[in-house]
Amino acid sequence: MRNFYIKLSLIFLFLLIVMAVASIAVAFRISQRHMVEVDQQVNKSLAQDMALEIEPQLKDSVGSDQVGLIIHYMMVMNPAIEIYLLNSTGTIIGFYASPGKQVELEKVNLEPVLDFIEGSRKFPIFGDDPRHPGEKKHFSAAPVSIGAEEKGYLYIILQSSLYDSAASELLEEYQLLAFRNGILITLPIVAFTGLILFFYLTQRLKTLTRSVKAFGGGDLRHRARVNSKDEVGELAESFNQMADTIVGNIDKLEEADRLRRDLVMSVSHDLRNPLASIRGYLETLTLKDDTISEEKRREYLDILLHNTTVLHHLIDNLFELSKLEGENIKPNAEVFSLSELVQDVLMKMRPEQEKQGISLEMEEPSSLFRVQGDIRMIERVLTNLLENALRYTPAGGLVRVDLKPEEGNIVTSITDNGYGIAEEDLSRIFDRFYIGDASRTHSKKGSGLGLAICRRILELHGSTINVSSVQGEGSTFSFSLGLI
Repeated sequence: MRNFYIKLSLIFLFLLIVMAVASIAVAFRISQRHMVEVDQQVNKSLAQDMALEIEPQLKDSVGSDQVGLIIHYMMVMNPAIEIYLLNSTGTIIGFYASPGKQVELEKVNLEPVLDFIEGSRKFPIFGDDPRHPGEKKHFSAAPVSIGAEEKGYLYIILQSSLYDSAASELLEEYQLLAFRNGILITLPIVAFTGLILFFYLTQRLKTLTRSVKAFGGGDLRHRARVNSKDEVGELAESFNQMADTIVGNIDKLEEADRLRRDLVMSVSHDLRNPLASIRGYLETLTLKDDTISEEKRREYLDILLHNTTVLHHLIDNLFELSKLEGENIKPNAEVFSLSELVQDVLMKMRPEQEKQGISLEMEEPSSLFRVQGDIRMIERVLTNLLENALRYTPAGGLVRVDLKPEEGNIVTSITDNGYGIAEEDLSRIFDRFYIGDASRTHSKKGSGLGLAICRRILELHGSTINVSSVQGEGSTFSFSLGLI
């Protein structure tokens, strides 16, 4: 019973038997109603024809011998009927029926009788059965004249008690025959066909189950076959989409784990060197405090200050990136001039540029280029990109800033003719703590967080940062903001 196919088959067989029994019962009822309607339609004029025969005799007496002979003859020819004579109020004043149960009603409801005579209702029309109170029978009726002036009705029950008795005996036999034919012939054929179809449908579920088990067993490349667009096909398609999502999440987790390891290694590396240097110089100052010269002491203190500054800068960048990656961080948008902001950042970078002997140029902008965004964040992007360009450009090199309108946006480009970036490093330079090997040979000032911060800030502004570089020739970083 744990097998889905067996459960489904048993439910199907149960419902099939219930449907067969119900269908046969409904078919019998419809058939009986059809027979009743046909019988009433065929005998529609029976009462009227009989009334023409007996009406002359009813003028003298309801119980005249001639009336009795005529009705007796009629019932001999058609023993399935019962004949009743009603007065104008529906009271039974005479009846002629086969022997059996006595008449128990004194009065017949005339409403269906009048509907029959007037033809105002569709057949079948049912009236009272005088021998069986509460039961309804189909009938034929016609108006007749009783005596000199009284009007009455000839009311003929088309299924007498004798008919009911014979029909009841035969009904059980035919019902048994119908059930036997239905259960022994039709039901097995339908059941066999249905079980085969259910087997085919459940096989598709079994195939899908095997795919799910294979995927759950570690075969992450396994996918279910989608052979249809029905519910099973949709289930298979949904499983494939879920599997793709899981694999994608696993890839992201693996990438996050790789980044975590890189983070630990990078943080360990970037913290170990300055901390080791600080400790070494502090130990030297402590051990040689009496013998060290003032000039050497000043040199050691400058080195200590530099290393603590590097540590402070690294920690600030870590904190800022962590804050930018929070879910609730939103830029404080305002309208400002990008041209003026770039010039302010360039002025701030002048001392470092002159110290390194690098040319820093920008063509005079043709417009203020007003944009909307968080001015502090955009300033940080410009600062990081310019510091990055100066860091990886040798003395005598050139760093250039360009602002160009393009299809409703302003594109900011920062280009240098420095060392460039290796092609294999281009896809990873925006990762946290990633510093290419070639870059490490030229500078040790970078923490590997500046470009990651730039990318996240621009993502918050609905923009992206792009890079193009040729190793040994230089690099270009660019981003765009919408013009106001």
